Amino acid sequence: MSQENVDAARSLFKAVEERDLAAVLAAYDPDVVIHEAASLPYGGVYQGLEGALRHASGYAQAWAALQAPADMATNPVFLDAGEYAVVLWRQRGSASDGRKLDLPAVNIYKCATARSSNHRCSTPTRRRFCNS
Repeated sequence: MSQENVDAARSLFKAVEERDLAAVLAAYDPDVVIHEAASLPYGGVYQGLEGALRHASGYAQAWAALQAPADMATNPVFLDAGEYAVVLWRQRGSASDGRKLDLPAVNIYKCATARSSNHRCSTPTRRRFCNS
């Protein structure tokens, strides 16, 4: 199952970079559980495809004003970790005053099927960047 985990994560990252909501949801198992840091504007635990939709909408809303098309590239590195896939990536943004954000992030995926069923994120907080 490990290569399938990596393939599922790869599909999800491609969909996120392309802002393709249908493909994001298709990359998740119907019973997915997504864990985001509570410090993020879209932080919390999301369950099922309805939760994945709320998570994706929250992420898009939080980052839309901070990401030009060039900032959407995450430069992911996919690692096979047995029953998990680990993704090292970059969270980027640009403030209206010209300040840039480029921080490392990591996601961990566990798949019950060929789609992600458990998604744990460790991403930088938006608050550090835009002081809000």
